Amino acid sequence: MEQPHNEHLPMELSSQLVTMMTTEHYNLQTGRSMTISEANGRSSLFVGAVSSGLIALAFVGQISQLGTPFYVFSLVVLPTLFFMGLITFERVMQAGAVDVIYAGGINRIRQLYLEYAPQMRAGVVAFLVSLVLHQRYQWSQVMRVVRTMRDLFPSQPDMKHTKR
Repeated sequence: MEQPHNEHLPMELSSQLVTMMTTEHYNLQTGRSMTISEANGRSSLFVGAVSSGLIALAFVGQISQLGTPFYVFSLVVLPTLFFMGLITFERVMQAGAVDVIYAGGINRIRQLYLEYAPQMRAGVVAFLVSLVLHQRYQWSQVMRVVRTMRDLFPSQPDMKHTKR
Protein backbone atom coordinates (compact mmCIF):
# COMPACT_ATOMS: atom_id res chain seq x y z
CA MET A 1 0.00 0.00 0.00
CA GLU A 2 1.39 3.39 -1.00
CA GLN A 3 1.74 6.28 1.45
CA PRO A 4 0.13 9.59 0.44
CA HIS A 5 2.73 12.10 -0.77
CA ASN A 6 1.34 15.07 1.17
CA GLU A 7 1.93 13.47 4.57
CA HIS A 8 5.33 13.87 6.17
CA LEU A 9 5.89 11.14 8.70
CA PRO A 10 8.70 11.92 11.14
CA MET A 11 11.33 9.23 11.12
CA GLU A 12 13.40 8.33 14.09
CA LEU A 13 17.08 9.02 13.74
CA SER A 14 19.25 6.00 14.41
CA SER A 15 21.93 6.30 17.05
CA GLN A 16 24.58 5.78 14.35
CA LEU A 17 23.20 8.70 12.33
CA VAL A 18 23.07 10.91 15.40
CA THR A 19 26.69 10.00 16.19
CA MET A 20 27.76 10.79 12.62
CA MET A 21 25.91 14.11 12.62
CA THR A 22 27.37 15.04 16.01
CA THR A 23 30.86 14.22 14.76
CA GLU A 24 30.28 16.22 11.58
CA HIS A 25 28.96 19.15 13.62
CA TYR A 26 32.10 19.00 15.77
CA ASN A 27 34.33 18.92 12.67
CA LEU A 28 32.53 21.89 11.11
CA GLN A 29 32.75 23.85 14.35
CA THR A 30 36.46 23.06 14.58
CA GLY A 31 36.90 24.26 11.00
CA ARG A 32 35.10 27.51 11.84
CA SER A 33 37.33 27.97 14.88
CA MET A 34 40.43 27.46 12.74
CA THR A 35 39.33 29.99 10.10
CA ILE A 36 38.59 32.60 12.75
CA SER A 37 41.90 31.91 14.46
CA GLU A 38 43.78 32.19 11.16
CA ALA A 39 42.08 35.48 10.29
CA ASN A 40 42.86 36.91 13.72
CA GLY A 41 46.47 35.74 13.53
CA ARG A 42 47.04 37.16 10.07
CA SER A 43 45.42 40.46 10.99
CA SER A 44 47.51 40.74 14.16
CA LEU A 45 50.67 39.94 12.24
CA PHE A 46 49.87 42.62 9.66
CA VAL A 47 49.09 45.27 12.28
CA GLY A 48 52.33 44.41 14.07
CA ALA A 49 54.30 44.69 10.81
CA VAL A 50 52.74 48.07 10.00
CA SER A 51 53.49 49.32 13.51
CA SER A 52 57.09 48.10 13.35
CA GLY A 53 57.55 49.53 9.87
CA LEU A 54 56.30 52.96 10.92
CA ILE A 55 58.52 52.97 13.99
CA ALA A 56 61.51 51.97 11.85
CA LEU A 57 60.66 54.76 9.38
CA ALA A 58 60.57 57.25 12.26
CA PHE A 59 63.98 56.11 13.53
CA VAL A 60 65.56 56.25 10.07
CA GLY A 61 63.96 59.64 9.49
CA GLN A 62 65.47 61.00 12.70
CA ILE A 63 68.91 59.57 12.04
CA SER A 64 69.08 60.65 8.40
CA GLN A 65 67.23 63.92 9.00
CA LEU A 66 64.80 62.93 6.22
CA GLY A 67 67.61 62.58 3.72
CA THR A 68 68.25 60.07 0.94
CA PRO A 69 68.57 57.03 3.26
CA PHE A 70 65.08 57.76 4.58
CA TYR A 71 63.58 57.80 1.10
CA VAL A 72 65.41 54.63 0.06
CA PHE A 73 64.28 52.87 3.23
CA SER A 74 60.71 54.13 2.69
CA LEU A 75 60.73 52.78 -0.88
CA VAL A 76 61.61 49.37 0.51
CA VAL A 77 59.33 49.28 3.58
CA LEU A 78 56.11 50.88 2.29
CA PRO A 79 55.63 48.72 -0.84
CA THR A 80 56.41 45.64 1.23
CA LEU A 81 53.75 46.60 3.78
CA PHE A 82 51.30 47.38 0.97
CA PHE A 83 51.88 43.97 -0.62
CA MET A 84 51.59 42.26 2.77
CA GLY A 85 48.31 44.13 3.34
CA LEU A 86 46.89 42.92 0.02
CA ILE A 87 47.87 39.32 0.75
CA THR A 88 46.44 39.54 4.28
CA PHE A 89 43.20 41.03 3.00
CA GLU A 90 42.80 38.33 0.35
CA ARG A 91 43.50 35.48 2.77
CA VAL A 92 41.15 36.87 5.43
CA MET A 93 38.44 37.16 2.77
CA GLN A 94 39.04 33.54 1.74
CA ALA A 95 38.86 32.42 5.37
CA GLY A 96 35.59 34.33 5.75
CA ALA A 97 34.12 32.60 2.72
CA VAL A 98 35.12 29.19 4.07
CA ASP A 99 33.62 30.14 7.43
CA VAL A 100 30.29 30.84 5.72
CA ILE A 101 30.41 27.38 4.14
CA TYR A 102 31.10 25.78 7.54
CA ALA A 103 28.25 27.77 9.13
CA GLY A 104 25.90 26.59 6.37
CA GLY A 105 26.80 22.99 7.07
CA ILE A 106 26.20 23.46 10.79
CA ASN A 107 22.81 25.02 10.10
CA ARG A 108 21.84 22.10 7.84
CA ILE A 109 22.67 19.69 10.68
CA ARG A 110 20.62 21.80 13.11
CA GLN A 111 17.72 21.76 10.64
CA LEU A 112 17.96 17.96 10.50
CA TYR A 113 17.73 17.76 14.29
CA LEU A 114 14.77 20.15 14.39
CA GLU A 115 13.01 18.33 11.55
CA TYR A 116 13.26 14.93 13.16
CA ALA A 117 13.03 16.06 16.78
CA PRO A 118 10.65 19.04 16.83
CA GLN A 119 10.44 18.90 20.61
CA MET A 120 13.93 20.45 20.66
CA ARG A 121 12.36 23.80 19.65
CA ALA A 122 11.03 24.12 23.26
CA GLY A 123 14.71 24.50 24.24
CA VAL A 124 14.66 28.09 23.01
CA VAL A 125 12.06 29.04 25.62
CA ALA A 126 14.06 27.30 28.34
CA PHE A 127 17.20 29.11 27.21
CA LEU A 128 15.53 32.52 27.32
CA VAL A 129 14.03 31.89 30.76
CA SER A 130 17.41 30.67 31.99
CA LEU A 131 19.11 33.73 30.52
CA VAL A 132 16.72 36.13 32.26
CA LEU A 133 17.09 34.31 35.59
CA HIS A 134 20.89 34.30 35.35
CA GLN A 135 20.98 38.00 34.49
CA ARG A 136 18.74 38.86 37.43
CA TYR A 137 20.88 36.76 39.76
CA GLN A 138 24.07 38.37 38.46
CA TRP A 139 22.62 41.86 38.88
CA SER A 140 21.51 41.10 42.46
CA GLN A 141 24.98 39.82 43.33
CA VAL A 142 26.66 42.90 41.87
CA MET A 143 24.30 45.20 43.77
CA ARG A 144 24.93 43.26 47.00
CA VAL A 145 28.68 43.76 46.62
CA VAL A 146 28.25 47.45 45.77
CA ARG A 147 26.08 48.01 48.87
CA THR A 148 28.65 46.37 51.17
CA MET A 149 31.68 48.16 49.75
CA ARG A 150 33.09 51.02 51.73
CA ASP A 151 34.88 53.98 50.28
CA LEU A 152 38.61 53.42 50.37
CA PHE A 153 39.39 56.99 49.42
CA PRO A 154 36.70 59.20 50.92
CA SER A 155 36.47 62.70 49.57
CA GLN A 156 38.02 65.48 51.61
CA PRO A 157 35.67 67.49 53.79
CA ASP A 158 34.71 70.86 52.40
CA MET A 159 37.27 73.40 53.67
CA LYS A 160 34.70 76.19 54.06
CA HIS A 161 32.73 74.28 56.65
CA THR A 162 35.61 73.03 58.79
CA LYS A 163 37.01 74.98 61.69
CA ARG A 164 40.68 75.73 61.74
